[in-house]
Amino acid sequence: MTDAPDDSSGGISDARLPLRFQPELSEREFYFIGNIVAQWGFLEHEIFSQTVLCFADGSQPPKELHELQFTKILTLWESYVVSAATGDRKAILQQQLVKIRHYKDFRDALIHGMWDYDKSAPEQITTTRARKKQLITVRFTAYQLQEFAAEMSKINAAIQFPGGFEEYAAMRAEQGSFMSRRWIAMMSGNPVIEQLFPEPPLSPPSMLGK
Repeated sequence: MTDAPDDSSGGISDARLPLRFQPELSEREFYFIGNIVAQWGFLEHEIFSQTVLCFADGSQPPKELHELQFTKILTLWESYVVSAATGDRKAILQQQLVKIRHYKDFRDALIHGMWDYDKSAPEQITTTRARKKQLITVRFTAYQLQEFAAEMSKINAAIQFPGGFEEYAAMRAEQGSFMSRRWIAMMSGNPVIEQLFPEPPLSPPSMLGK
């Protein structure tokens, strides 16, 4: 990472007291927004990787796979991965596909929206964005962000291991020993362990819907 430009020569900051902007978000809101962003990034990577593997035999992949547009890759995943699955595995992947398409609007609201808070209801944060000729405003509470993060965690687990815990255990057995980042930090005494705290407890149901 390169150093930021030196603003000591002028501009909006003062050498004695730099002017900094602070978004009016709680630590809880910051935590779950970051969690959602990370979970969605993993989701896109996993769906892309599974789709690419369908062409490991040397067959020519569709041009949409090279464009890296998630909605197009998700359609390819449906055609080449979900449709090729069978039995319970297929049913589970189809359920996740429905959820992903549902939650994408909420993810886009968080990532692409203009942030504010509701002055008449300060427990809510709002995001507003334009899509074509439509202005879309979405409101979130910290509890709804928490549930969104929890749902993303479940979806990611299901698309990677649609066979459930048995498939996960089989993969771990094949890979051999495994140490999580938290365990490595704890055993080595790395100070990052102070930041790798347990996830907060799950919240009551929200109004995000299913």
